[in-house]
Amino acid sequence: PTVSVRRECRTKVSLVCGEIIASHISSSAETCSSHDIKDLSTKSDNLSGALDEHERRTNVERWGLEETRRFYAALQQYGTDFTLMQLVFPGRSQRALKNKYHREERHHSNLVALALRARLSR
Repeated sequence: PTVSVRRECRTKVSLVCGEIIASHISSSAETCSSHDIKDLSTKSDNLSGALDEHERRTNVERWGLEETRRFYAALQQYGTDFTLMQLVFPGRSQRALKNKYHREERHHSNLVALALRARLSR
C-alpha cells in the first residue's frame, strides 16, 4: 500500500523592471510505501520532544502571496521596526515578522536590500 504526502505551496519573490513580484509555487511530494512510513515513524519516536514543540505551534499560518507583498511594502515604509509593522499585520506577532524578515533575507537578499534602500531614499 502507498500513502500520498501533502502538497506544499511556497511563495516565489522576484524583481522585474524594478518591481517586486510575488507568485505561488506548488510542488507535490511523491507517494511513498508503507515501509518508508514505518521507517519514518521509528525515527520520529526518537524525536518526541521536537514533535511536542511542533504541536504547540500549530496556529502558525503560512504567508500568502498578498501578505508577502504587504510585507515588502511595510519593509519599505517601516524598515526593520517590527513593532510598527504589527500595525499592518495585526494577526502576526513581532517574532513572526522577524522570522519572515530573516527568511526573506536568506532567500531573496537582493529584494530585501532594495526595499530597505527605497526606505532610505525617501
